[in-house]
Amino acid sequence: MVKFGQTRPDQSNSGLLSITLLAYSFYKEQRGLTVGQIRSPAFLQYFSEVQGAVTQFGRSSGTYLENEVILKGPAAYDITTTYENLVLTQEKGAIDRQGQPLLPFYPGLNIVSDHPFAIFQGSWVNTEEQAAAKAFRDFLLAETQQRRALVSGFRPTNPNVHITDKVAGNPFVGQSPDIQIEGQIQPLAQAPGGDVIAELMKQWSDRYRDASTSPS
Repeated sequence: MVKFGQTRPDQSNSGLLSITLLAYSFYKEQRGLTVGQIRSPAFLQYFSEVQGAVTQFGRSSGTYLENEVILKGPAAYDITTTYENLVLTQEKGAIDRQGQPLLPFYPGLNIVSDHPFAIFQGSWVNTEEQAAAKAFRDFLLAETQQRRALVSGFRPTNPNVHITDKVAGNPFVGQSPDIQIEGQIQPLAQAPGGDVIAELMKQWSDRYRDASTSPS
Protein backbone atom coordinates (compact mmCIF):
# COMPACT_ATOMS: atom_id res chain seq x y z
CA MET A 1 0.00 0.00 0.00
CA VAL A 2 1.32 3.44 -0.92
CA LYS A 3 1.92 5.67 2.09
CA PHE A 4 0.62 9.06 1.03
CA GLY A 5 1.13 12.50 2.57
CA GLN A 6 -1.10 15.55 2.13
CA THR A 7 -2.26 18.58 4.10
CA ARG A 8 -5.86 19.10 5.11
CA PRO A 9 -7.71 21.06 2.40
CA ASP A 10 -9.75 22.82 5.07
CA GLN A 11 -6.58 24.24 6.64
CA SER A 12 -3.98 24.37 3.87
CA ASN A 13 -4.11 25.54 0.27
CA SER A 14 -1.81 22.75 -0.92
CA GLY A 15 -4.34 20.23 0.35
CA LEU A 16 -7.10 21.94 -1.61
CA LEU A 17 -4.96 22.00 -4.75
CA SER A 18 -4.24 18.30 -4.23
CA ILE A 19 -7.86 17.21 -4.20
CA THR A 20 -8.60 19.53 -7.12
CA LEU A 21 -5.94 17.80 -9.22
CA LEU A 22 -7.31 14.49 -7.99
CA ALA A 23 -10.66 15.32 -9.59
CA TYR A 24 -9.09 16.49 -12.83
CA SER A 25 -6.97 13.34 -12.94
CA PHE A 26 -9.99 11.09 -12.53
CA TYR A 27 -11.85 12.71 -15.40
CA LYS A 28 -8.71 13.17 -17.53
CA GLU A 29 -9.66 16.79 -18.07
CA GLN A 30 -7.82 20.08 -17.77
CA ARG A 31 -10.67 22.51 -17.19
CA GLY A 32 -14.39 22.78 -16.60
CA LEU A 33 -14.95 20.63 -13.50
CA THR A 34 -18.60 20.55 -12.42
CA VAL A 35 -20.41 19.94 -9.16
CA GLY A 36 -22.09 16.92 -10.75
CA GLN A 37 -18.71 15.36 -11.46
CA ILE A 38 -17.64 15.82 -7.85
CA ARG A 39 -20.84 14.13 -6.63
CA SER A 40 -20.42 11.15 -8.96
CA PRO A 41 -20.32 7.85 -7.00
CA ALA A 42 -17.48 6.58 -9.20
CA PHE A 43 -15.37 9.64 -8.47
CA LEU A 44 -16.17 9.58 -4.76
CA GLN A 45 -15.02 5.97 -4.54
CA TYR A 46 -11.72 6.92 -6.21
CA PHE A 47 -11.50 10.00 -4.01
CA SER A 48 -11.92 7.90 -0.86
CA GLU A 49 -9.35 5.34 -1.98
CA VAL A 50 -6.68 8.00 -2.49
CA GLN A 51 -7.48 10.11 0.55
CA GLY A 52 -7.76 6.98 2.64
CA ALA A 53 -4.10 6.24 1.87
CA VAL A 54 -2.93 9.39 3.68
CA THR A 55 -0.79 8.34 6.63
CA GLN A 56 -1.55 11.50 8.58
CA PHE A 57 -2.87 14.79 7.25
CA GLY A 58 -0.92 17.99 7.84
CA ARG A 59 -2.01 21.49 8.78
CA SER A 60 0.65 23.69 7.17
CA SER A 61 2.57 22.72 4.02
CA GLY A 62 6.04 23.80 5.13
CA THR A 63 6.02 22.53 8.70
CA TYR A 64 4.23 19.32 7.64
CA LEU A 65 6.93 18.50 5.09
CA GLU A 66 9.76 19.29 7.49
CA ASN A 67 8.41 18.08 10.84
CA GLU A 68 6.29 15.14 9.72
CA VAL A 69 7.23 13.77 6.30
CA ILE A 70 11.00 14.33 6.39
CA LEU A 71 11.23 13.55 10.10
CA LYS A 72 9.52 10.15 9.73
CA GLY A 73 10.90 9.50 6.26
CA PRO A 74 10.19 6.56 3.95
CA ALA A 75 9.13 4.35 6.83
CA ALA A 76 5.95 6.43 7.02
CA TYR A 77 5.70 8.17 3.63
CA ASP A 78 6.33 7.15 0.04
CA ILE A 79 5.00 10.26 -1.65
CA THR A 80 3.50 13.60 -0.68
CA THR A 81 1.87 16.46 -2.55
CA THR A 82 3.28 19.88 -1.80
CA TYR A 83 4.74 23.00 -3.38
CA GLU A 84 7.78 22.75 -5.62
CA ASN A 85 9.64 25.45 -3.72
CA LEU A 86 9.34 23.52 -0.45
CA VAL A 87 10.78 20.38 -2.00
CA LEU A 88 13.74 22.30 -3.41
CA THR A 89 14.52 24.24 -0.24
CA GLN A 90 14.14 21.19 2.05
CA GLU A 91 16.56 18.96 0.13
CA LYS A 92 19.44 19.50 2.55
CA GLY A 93 17.22 18.74 5.53
CA ALA A 94 16.05 15.49 3.92
CA ILE A 95 19.60 14.38 3.17
CA ASP A 96 20.83 15.30 6.64
CA ARG A 97 17.98 13.50 8.38
CA GLN A 98 17.24 10.55 6.09
CA GLY A 99 20.42 10.20 4.04
CA GLN A 100 18.54 10.64 0.77
CA PRO A 101 17.04 13.56 -1.15
CA LEU A 102 13.43 14.38 -1.85
CA LEU A 103 12.73 13.46 -5.47
CA PRO A 104 10.38 15.94 -7.17
CA PHE A 105 7.77 14.34 -9.40
CA TYR A 106 5.65 16.40 -11.76
CA PRO A 107 2.26 14.82 -12.50
CA GLY A 108 0.64 14.91 -15.91
CA LEU A 109 -1.37 17.97 -14.85
CA ASN A 110 -0.32 20.71 -12.45
CA ILE A 111 -1.64 23.87 -10.83
CA VAL A 112 0.50 26.97 -10.37
CA SER A 113 -0.09 28.65 -7.04
CA ASP A 114 0.63 32.21 -8.06
CA HIS A 115 0.50 35.43 -6.09
CA PRO A 116 -1.80 37.96 -7.79
CA PHE A 117 -1.17 41.66 -7.33
CA ALA A 118 -4.20 43.93 -7.67
CA ILE A 119 -4.32 47.71 -7.95
CA PHE A 120 -7.76 48.89 -6.96
CA GLN A 121 -9.66 51.48 -8.91
CA GLY A 122 -12.50 53.22 -7.15
CA SER A 123 -13.64 56.35 -5.40
CA TRP A 124 -11.89 55.24 -2.22
CA VAL A 125 -8.46 55.03 -3.92
CA ASN A 126 -6.66 58.22 -4.91
CA THR A 127 -4.05 58.61 -7.64
CA GLU A 128 -1.19 58.85 -5.15
CA GLU A 129 -2.13 55.51 -3.61
CA GLN A 130 -2.40 53.92 -7.03
CA ALA A 131 1.01 55.28 -8.00
CA ALA A 132 2.50 53.86 -4.81
CA ALA A 133 0.95 50.47 -5.56
CA LYS A 134 2.37 50.50 -9.09
CA ALA A 135 5.81 51.42 -7.76
CA PHE A 136 5.65 48.53 -5.30
CA ARG A 137 4.56 46.15 -8.06
CA ASP A 138 7.45 47.27 -10.25
CA PHE A 139 9.80 46.77 -7.31
CA LEU A 140 8.62 43.19 -6.81
CA LEU A 141 8.96 42.39 -10.51
CA ALA A 142 12.42 43.92 -10.86
CA GLU A 143 15.29 41.57 -11.63
CA THR A 144 16.95 42.03 -8.23
CA GLN A 145 13.89 40.93 -6.27
CA GLN A 146 13.03 38.15 -8.71
CA ARG A 147 16.53 36.69 -8.33
CA ARG A 148 16.21 36.87 -4.56
CA ALA A 149 12.95 34.92 -4.84
CA LEU A 150 14.84 32.16 -6.66
CA VAL A 151 16.68 31.39 -3.43
CA SER A 152 13.34 30.51 -1.82
CA GLY A 153 12.52 28.19 -4.72
CA PHE A 154 10.00 30.47 -6.44
CA ARG A 155 9.88 30.60 -10.22
CA PRO A 156 10.42 34.09 -11.65
CA THR A 157 7.80 35.97 -13.62
CA ASN A 158 10.30 38.49 -15.00
CA PRO A 159 11.30 37.19 -18.47
CA ASN A 160 14.89 38.34 -17.91
CA VAL A 161 15.30 36.04 -14.91
CA HIS A 162 15.61 32.27 -15.33
CA ILE A 163 15.65 29.36 -12.93
CA THR A 164 19.10 28.43 -14.23
CA ASP A 165 20.62 31.83 -13.38
CA LYS A 166 23.80 31.68 -11.34
CA VAL A 167 22.52 33.11 -8.07
CA ALA A 168 24.08 32.13 -4.76
CA GLY A 169 21.79 29.67 -3.02
CA ASN A 170 19.58 29.07 -6.07
CA PRO A 171 18.01 25.64 -5.35
CA PHE A 172 17.08 25.11 -8.99
CA VAL A 173 20.73 24.44 -9.84
CA GLY A 174 23.48 22.39 -8.23
CA GLN A 175 21.18 19.65 -6.97
CA SER A 176 21.93 15.93 -7.03
CA PRO A 177 21.81 14.34 -10.52
CA ASP A 178 18.87 12.27 -9.22
CA ILE A 179 16.80 15.43 -8.88
CA GLN A 180 15.15 16.35 -12.16
CA ILE A 181 13.55 19.80 -12.25
CA GLU A 182 11.17 20.70 -15.07
CA GLY A 183 12.18 23.77 -17.05
CA GLN A 184 8.51 24.71 -17.42
CA ILE A 185 5.50 23.34 -15.60
CA GLN A 186 2.98 22.21 -18.19
CA PRO A 187 0.17 21.48 -18.75
CA LEU A 188 -1.74 23.53 -16.20
CA ALA A 189 -5.21 22.90 -14.83
CA GLN A 190 -7.81 25.63 -14.71
CA ALA A 191 -8.82 26.69 -11.21
CA PRO A 192 -12.43 25.49 -10.79
CA GLY A 193 -15.36 27.70 -9.86
CA GLY A 194 -16.30 28.46 -6.29
CA ASP A 195 -19.24 26.04 -6.33
CA VAL A 196 -16.95 23.18 -7.35
CA ILE A 197 -14.41 24.06 -4.66
CA ALA A 198 -17.18 24.19 -2.07
CA GLU A 199 -18.42 20.74 -3.14
CA LEU A 200 -14.91 19.27 -3.01
CA MET A 201 -14.50 20.67 0.49
CA LYS A 202 -17.87 19.29 1.56
CA GLN A 203 -17.12 15.80 0.29
CA TRP A 204 -13.72 15.81 1.96
CA SER A 205 -15.08 17.15 5.24
CA ASP A 206 -17.92 14.61 5.30
CA ARG A 207 -15.35 11.81 5.16
CA TYR A 208 -12.18 13.14 6.76
CA ARG A 209 -13.12 15.95 9.14
CA ASP A 210 -11.95 13.82 12.07
CA ALA A 211 -9.06 12.09 10.29
CA SER A 212 -5.70 11.67 11.99
CA THR A 213 -3.84 14.97 11.69
CA SER A 214 -0.25 15.90 12.43
CA PRO A 215 0.35 18.78 14.87
CA SER A 216 2.32 20.49 12.07
